Amino acid sequence: MKSFFKSTIIMSFGTLLSRISGFVRDIFIAKYLGSGFYSDIFFMAFRIPNFFRKIFAEGAFNSAFTPIFASGVESHGKEKMLIFARNIYSILLYSLLIFTLLAEIFMPFLMYILAPGYLEEQEKFKLVVFLTRITFPYLIFISLVSLMSGIWNTFNKFFVVSIMPVILNFVIISFAVIFRNNIELKMATVLSCAISIAGIVQFIFIFICSLREKILLYPVFPRITPTAKKFFSRFFDSFLASGIMQRNSICDSVFASLIPSAVSILYYADRVSQFPLSLIGTAIGITIL
Repeated sequence: MKSFFKSTIIMSFGTLLSRISGFVRDIFIAKYLGSGFYSDIFFMAFRIPNFFRKIFAEGAFNSAFTPIFASGVESHGKEKMLIFARNIYSILLYSLLIFTLLAEIFMPFLMYILAPGYLEEQEKFKLVVFLTRITFPYLIFISLVSLMSGIWNTFNKFFVVSIMPVILNFVIISFAVIFRNNIELKMATVLSCAISIAGIVQFIFIFICSLREKILLYPVFPRITPTAKKFFSRFFDSFLASGIMQRNSICDSVFASLIPSAVSILYYADRVSQFPLSLIGTAIGITIL
């Protein structure tokens, strides 16, 4: 119980840092983009890769991966389970590369579905397609970060994982400050670039930390082993359940795209409402898992 409370406090402290930096980040975004034409487009471009991240890399993925990896470390040892982790890492990486490539190619068709409200304004529609193409590679890096984070959580190393969003926030804030004199169109483009760059920085950071802890993950030829089959069985079961919230979230975006400034306003409101949930509920949930 003592270890549980200690881990929860560590997670909460890291989450507090990320939420404070996120609050500062949103202040800068609101200052330079406000809540209108360009902010709507930027938040939509930011929300799409995050939507797929929550489906592929968080929630269902961690619920399936972490318990199998943790129990395997106890029964089979760290090295053997790292072989399993590299296999899942490779399957995830190759799947994301293919998915991202297809999304980049068919982005206009994807936005027909996810942002139908922008179809009437061709300038707005073309810009949201362009910015989402910039932000979408973020999905690859943050998904791999989420996998490595699950391994770190297994070894009760919560602080590095909990501050990963701080890196994203810091990069976006830095870009906003450096390019603060740009017009809104260029600022939206700059901040979109910052998102993908932040994903790369987050990946490099946790990769270096993992090397120091001798947790080395790298691409291998994927194999469908019994443990991998067990993982996918749990993943699809969890996906059907936990994916409901994410599908509801994207439905919110679809309807919000029909109303001017609604995407921005909902984003700012959601950030405030999610603060206590992330600080307490998420920290306890990850620690228990």
